[in-house]
Amino acid sequence: MSLSPGGSARFAARWFDGVTPEPREAVAEPDAGGVTVAPVMGASRHWRFDELVLVRGGSAAGPVQLERRGTPVEVLIVDDARFLAVLRSALPPGTQLAHAGGGTPVSWRLVLGLFAAAAALVAAAYLWIVPAFARFAADRVPAQWERSFGDVVVAELAPPEQRVTDPRITAPVQALHARLAASATGWARASRLVVLREPTANAFATPGGMVTVTTGLLGTLGSSDELAAVLAHELAHLEAHHPMRAVVRQLSLGALLALVAGDHSALSGALRTAGELGGLAYSRADERTADDLGMALLERNGIAPEALARALESLSRTRPGATGASFLSTHPAPRERIERIRAAARRADEGRGEEQPVHAAAADGWRRMREALADSLP
Repeated sequence: MSLSPGGSARFAARWFDGVTPEPREAVAEPDAGGVTVAPVMGASRHWRFDELVLVRGGSAAGPVQLERRGTPVEVLIVDDARFLAVLRSALPPGTQLAHAGGGTPVSWRLVLGLFAAAAALVAAAYLWIVPAFARFAADRVPAQWERSFGDVVVAELAPPEQRVTDPRITAPVQALHARLAASATGWARASRLVVLREPTANAFATPGGMVTVTTGLLGTLGSSDELAAVLAHELAHLEAHHPMRAVVRQLSLGALLALVAGDHSALSGALRTAGELGGLAYSRADERTADDLGMALLERNGIAPEALARALESLSRTRPGATGASFLSTHPAPRERIERIRAAARRADEGRGEEQPVHAAAADGWRRMREALADSLP
């Protein structure tokens, strides 16, 4: 207990606001009209005597628990037993505090149970309900808005001064991308490509249909087919609308509601994630979907789906913390994932029959691109 400048008693307390399950530190100060509750962070509120119910207290030791009956019900817990005596001394003559069933411990357990249930409901909402709602909202963002948003994100992640313009490097990559995109759907079909001068091996897709690959990735992969596999995987993320859904999942529930209601300015807050999209990690389900769609895309273009497994192994062989770390941190390649891809590739080979030959133009472009990388990069 302490005294305020005016001489009234002040007590350290825990305050439950009835909305969130966590208590907040506060100061409780009885006065002639009730109790002033002042959270450490936030505005003070005044509880009138006629709103108060004593749930627990009255013994020489132990906490005092008050409830303010309203919508929502708020709870105040003061560990100092003297609080109740000071509170009663402030009551108007002839009045008493309302009492909840003699202040039995059952009431305290009930309050804790209710808040535990509320916490469980909040957790369930964020684990299952919010992700489904985010997908619903993301798929209703207008295409022009998403493309404009994506342009801003790409300008942040791949500024023009860091983009490779040497056609010896960009032309083979662009040709592979165009060939794959022509047989894709959705955002992947109209996608664009950027080659970023960056030693870290990475590739990622951003909202609005942009695929970015780094020179570190081009120098790490072992063949044009492996590059095609990485591009097909990123195009598959675009086909499934994963990048936009991933951005929307990071919005608050209020922003999601605004987005569903048609207020697309809610996405402006998501621009803070622009610098993180290059390291955006998808769920295991998203990665499996991108693997399957990407392998189907490779098949349609006469490229063995097994190239995706080889690409992941090429990246896995890089020294930890070096060029392969970034892509693998966002696209984990445990052995079971690689084996799953190989098994799917074998089934595809059985159905296709004779293996397709490597396209001579792609192989030649790959060789010239690697030579140009060696010439132009340190």
